[in-house]
Amino acid sequence: MKILFAKNVIEVSAKEAHEAENYGSPAYLALLDAKRQFPDFSIVVKSKSKNAGSFKGLNRDFMKKFIEEHPIEGKDLMAEFNALCGLDDDGNKKTFAAVASFGELRMWFLSNYTELNEGRSQIDKILENIKTAKAAA
Repeated sequence: MKILFAKNVIEVSAKEAHEAENYGSPAYLALLDAKRQFPDFSIVVKSKSKNAGSFKGLNRDFMKKFIEEHPIEGKDLMAEFNALCGLDDDGNKKTFAAVASFGELRMWFLSNYTELNEGRSQIDKILENIKTAKAAA
C-alpha cells in the first residue's frame, strides 16, 4: 500500500485489494486505518500490465535511430517514417499533418525490418519444443 500525497490517492495492489475484501482481515484493517487518516484520499487499485507480446523498448526514438543506422538499399525509409510521424524532411513537426497511430507505425517498421520479428519467432519455437518434449515424457 502506498499513500501518494501529491495525487491524494491511497494506492493498493490487486493482491492487497483482494485480501482487503475479507472483513476483519489484516489488509482490510490496514486499508480502513489509512482511509480514516486520509478521508479525502481516493483508493486506487494498481493493476499489472499483461503486455507479454510487446517489443519492449520499441518506440519512435528507437525506430528513428535504427533506420538511420540500418538503411535499406533502394528505399527511403526515413522519408516514409517522417511522413507517418507527421514530420517534414528536416524532422520538424508539420502543422495539421496526419499522423499514423503507434500501432500502424510499429507495423510499418516491423514489416520493413523483419529480422526483428524473426528473433521472437525463434524463441517461440524453442519454447514450443520444450513444451512438446515435456508433454511427450
